[in-house]
Amino acid sequence: MDIAVASNSQNAISARDLHSGDRIQNKIFSNLDSVGIFYDKKDGEWATVNKKKYRNPFGNSPMHLKIHNIDLGVAYLSFYLQVPISTIGRHKLVFSEVYCDQIFNMSTNEDDQFFQLILAYRVSERVNRIKSEYFPRYEILQNNYINDVIVALTSIYFFKDNLNNIETSEELTIKLKELKGQPYIKRAEKYILNLDQPLDDFIIKIIQSIQYILDTKKAGKKDYTGEDWLPTETNNWLKKDATYKEIYEKVIKKLKQ
Repeated sequence: MDIAVASNSQNAISARDLHSGDRIQNKIFSNLDSVGIFYDKKDGEWATVNKKKYRNPFGNSPMHLKIHNIDLGVAYLSFYLQVPISTIGRHKLVFSEVYCDQIFNMSTNEDDQFFQLILAYRVSERVNRIKSEYFPRYEILQNNYINDVIVALTSIYFFKDNLNNIETSEELTIKLKELKGQPYIKRAEKYILNLDQPLDDFIIKIIQSIQYILDTKKAGKKDYTGEDWLPTETNNWLKKDATYKEIYEKVIKKLKQ
């Protein structure tokens, strides 16, 4: 691996492919493969496998069960590392020098890290499902940047009975280091999420809180300038690195009420 990284300036290989042979990448592949889920860890691998093995037993949407390692990493960035917004681009961060070793950590127990990754990913799936159900009801859900923000805030659920100790997202990140994924994942059922209606209700509460923040901003602009808030302003607001801190502090305050 060291030789490959050193020579990469001569033969351009994506950072994702460079790390595809990492011990933890193979561990994740093995765990998912054993339950009929394909772990897409390297460009071109999907084209070479027997796809019947990964056929979705629950229907044709999607046709095959697959998890892309970039998607796994992005979910971990949002949920565990509390980085749901980046002007650099979230997908670029996954295998960056700053975050790769934190996301695909090989210095800790690899089973623990695997379950943390899967927990973050399954929570992101749940958020996407709820977003699609409530899409017409809340304006904020019509924005493409909101998904990861909701995923990040959903991690508060696991500490909802002790909110006084997580005033900031930095404090939450520290506490999340100790959050094991195993209790919330059904190992024997394709690693699906072992959390139902209470989590869904919390996600909906998070959506309502963010919508309230947006409504307040829109009303403030109208009162101050007499002009309407434009959809592009929501985009610009959600793309700023400092926005999540603002949202987090207001959501925590609202959850405490």
